[in-house]
Amino acid sequence: MLTPIIIIGGILSGFFTPTEAAVIASLYALFLGFLYKDISLKDCPVFWQSIKQTVSLLFIISAAGFFGWLTIHQKIRIRSFSP
Repeated sequence: MLTPIIIIGGILSGFFTPTEAAVIASLYALFLGFLYKDISLKDCPVFWQSIKQTVSLLFIISAAGFFGWLTIHQKIRIRSFSP
């Protein structure tokens, strides 16, 4: 019963945007599932696969960001060769 209050109250008070409210509500529902023992970690194989793929993607994004910063910091210019 607290989920609508968290969503609407958070949005109207300005604590978070609607997208952030959806994340907060889903984390709250996941927390309640574990609290009432309706969900266990063995029941969520898709959850672990999603975490693995998200971590892989974030690693690629962070490596690209670091490479971009490094090229700017070292003033590396890429020359295009035209025939």
